[in-house]
Amino acid sequence: MLLTLLACTGDDSPSTHSGTTSAPTATWEAAFDTSGAGSLSGVWGSGPDDIFMVGGNDERGEIWHDDGTGWSMTEMPDVGLLVWVFGFGPDDVYSVGVGGGAVHWDGTAWEVLTTGTTTDLWGIWGTSPSDLWVVGGDPNAGEPLILHYDGATFTPVALPAEENDRGAHSLFKVFGLGGTVWAVGQYGLIVANDGGGFVQQPTGPAATEDFVSLWGTSTGDLISVGGRSAGLLSSYDGSGGWETVRPERVQGLNAVTFLEPDRAVIGGVGGWVGTVTPSTGEVVREDPYDNRDIHALWTDGQGRTYGVGGTFYAPHIGTAVVRTEP
Repeated sequence: MLLTLLACTGDDSPSTHSGTTSAPTATWEAAFDTSGAGSLSGVWGSGPDDIFMVGGNDERGEIWHDDGTGWSMTEMPDVGLLVWVFGFGPDDVYSVGVGGGAVHWDGTAWEVLTTGTTTDLWGIWGTSPSDLWVVGGDPNAGEPLILHYDGATFTPVALPAEENDRGAHSLFKVFGLGGTVWAVGQYGLIVANDGGGFVQQPTGPAATEDFVSLWGTSTGDLISVGGRSAGLLSSYDGSGGWETVRPERVQGLNAVTFLEPDRAVIGGVGGWVGTVTPSTGEVVREDPYDNRDIHALWTDGQGRTYGVGGTFYAPHIGTAVVRTEP
């Protein structure tokens, strides 16, 4: 997969940004009224009529659910702000968050899971209910945290110091394809585990800031996004390395989901949203719904992509948006 910057010309018309164009390819609008919601940070669904959005505030976590008839806040046990959500079906959904919090949905109620840590948890992904990976850490101190859940117990998995020469304190998201699990985090760190333990992967000289998320449809369509001062896009080369670029005039990125092979939706700071074609590197900027940060994206496979975001500080204002193509 090739990820390169495209040369653009002209003034500030729709094709002026190096690697970035602007076109009215989609519409973003509110998914529901979030005036009663806190910050929203993660979104996942088993299908168009079963979607979960997670978040919360300084006091507790919250989860919103759409069952096809509308959105409502689900009844929750006592757990802190939730950051990420992932599942295997309508009756098997997991969410993790700050303070080591984790909950499981069995189709009827949410149950608190004991993770054995009070460290903030930022991401969760797995192949089955007995093979789940969780990542986290304190971005200001300590070592990145990796946990493996076998359906009964969360077990810490060490990341050797030699596999973290960037000195990262935290990993932010985890994802897998084809028997390999990747985790991304601070200072451009990406590690991979194909069954023999986590090994650091080269990400190139442009990878000087945090990677926040990653997703793909195959090892030929796997990208990570991040950046704090400006957006970073990194493409997996299929053999253990990543090519990282920094497209011009793209805000720091937090979120990515694939619409189809070789076409992904991305989002980030200030409500920035758009698409990227990994094989060409073309980034198309779209008109955002508002200026609140986008933290996560998920597509329902039926032409709609849901995004969540907001603030991570009081008063915890959230946003929930949906993208449709013309």
